[in-house]
Amino acid sequence: SHLRYIFWTLSSLGIVLSIGLLGFNIAKKSHRIIKMSSPRLNNIILVGCMVAYSTIYLLDVEGEEAQPACVIRTFTIVFSFSLSFGALFAKTWRVYEIFTAG
Repeated sequence: SHLRYIFWTLSSLGIVLSIGLLGFNIAKKSHRIIKMSSPRLNNIILVGCMVAYSTIYLLDVEGEEAQPACVIRTFTIVFSFSLSFGALFAKTWRVYEIFTAG
């Protein structure tokens, strides 16, 4: 029971931090360093992290709602991983292309 609240709190803090970083990224998008860090890809990574953090709330569903929650939980984990890792891979590919285009 206590463990549930600990993980809910940590997940909520992660979501709040992601929202804060997303706001910072949007507010400072005209700065040179932020532009160089691919702010659109950063935003996609942050949205993927928020979806992953929100999955923790589906882990505690019991009863009749357990079957749909299991399907939704699987979808959210796969979706969040695809968003985050895909954007991270795109950033890596972008850096590779910059350094090998010579």
